[in-house]
Amino acid sequence: MANCNYCGGEINGFPHKCKYCGRFHCSKHLLPEDHDCEGLEKYKEKNSERWKRHLINTFSRESKQEPKRIEEKKKHPIPPNKNRNFKSDFKYYFFNKYKDLKEWLKKREHNKYYLKERLNYLIITIFILIASIIGFGIFYSNAQKLNEINLWIIRLSGVLILTSLFFTIKFGWRLGKEIINILKRQRNWLKYLIIILIIILLWQSYTHKDTILNPIFNIYNKTNFSLFSPLKLNNISLGSSIGKNNSLISNVKKIFTPEPERKDECIQTFARLNSIRVEEGKKSISWDDRAYNFAVARSKDMYERSYFDHVTPEGKCADDFKSEYGFGSSEFLAENAGGMSYYNKGNVAGNCDEALDGWLNSRGHRYNLLYTTHNSGAIGCYYEICVFFGVNNDGFGAKPCNTGDEGLSFWQTAPKQPGEV
Repeated sequence: MANCNYCGGEINGFPHKCKYCGRFHCSKHLLPEDHDCEGLEKYKEKNSERWKRHLINTFSRESKQEPKRIEEKKKHPIPPNKNRNFKSDFKYYFFNKYKDLKEWLKKREHNKYYLKERLNYLIITIFILIASIIGFGIFYSNAQKLNEINLWIIRLSGVLILTSLFFTIKFGWRLGKEIINILKRQRNWLKYLIIILIIILLWQSYTHKDTILNPIFNIYNKTNFSLFSPLKLNNISLGSSIGKNNSLISNVKKIFTPEPERKDECIQTFARLNSIRVEEGKKSISWDDRAYNFAVARSKDMYERSYFDHVTPEGKCADDFKSEYGFGSSEFLAENAGGMSYYNKGNVAGNCDEALDGWLNSRGHRYNLLYTTHNSGAIGCYYEICVFFGVNNDGFGAKPCNTGDEGLSFWQTAPKQPGEV
């Protein structure tokens, strides 16, 4: 047991060592004042010099800054209360507001963004993002060739497209966060100037959507999202114990491989077209399987080769292919091309009626649908692209091959046609 260095009594528990004199004391003599600590006086003498130096330095700093304060007061003197009036109050109110605004414009809410320290990270992120976008474009454009490589139920194109799309989204998100981080760390005047410019650009994009936004929507609508599927369920051999009508398997197939053709739906829409023709005083026309097969083939060709026109990339039109589908030289086909906006990615919310409504709202397409001397015809769709063929014997729809743009420009100024409704 230790003894107290001051009273000599035994210390119960842990002894307390004084930080000033270094001796051990009991609980009654813990404080330096209770054991007449000699080290406390030495500590005070030692540190008194340090506090004096601190006060001297503080005073010298204040004395150096005092002339600056005096100069500021001389530049902007505040008049005594007896001389103050409305004009002076008004003047100094706006002067203070201007001063506050100036300080706010220079202020930044975070530390300065040091580009040199983050440059390597930004370069790597941009490089991987560009590589992912290029890879996505290459894999998507060569999807048909990649699918020729047989990997059981795996579609090589779908795996590569989804992989490149994943890295595009991931590193695009990183780059976006870094750009926001750069923007947040700028001074207020620059930060809000950039925000105003972004708002102006968005407004300009909206007001010029025909040249800026519509091409983006067209690319989206023409994208073949079925190529994104990494599995080909049609090649799975399920054995004799599981029939083709199994509801679970059929539902899974519908999710991954939606039905591109919908003949029954097209026949119902064609019947609706005939009822509209009768209402407008035209004769009804018969369903033509030759026209249907040709319409599906035209829609499929546009879908798979990513174009949308009456003329193929080789410069050919319906009149060049009609003999392949059983049409004679005295039969002529007038073509409408349109589509549905909701059948993309296997979403079956859209139907053939949507394509018919679009044609009825366009003067040239409506004229073809209600053409007086059509004898037969059909509507055929492949995914979201639909085509109507009206079959007649008087030459309507024959060569020369006209593009969609040429047809639209003609109908913008054309006089009323014979039998036009």
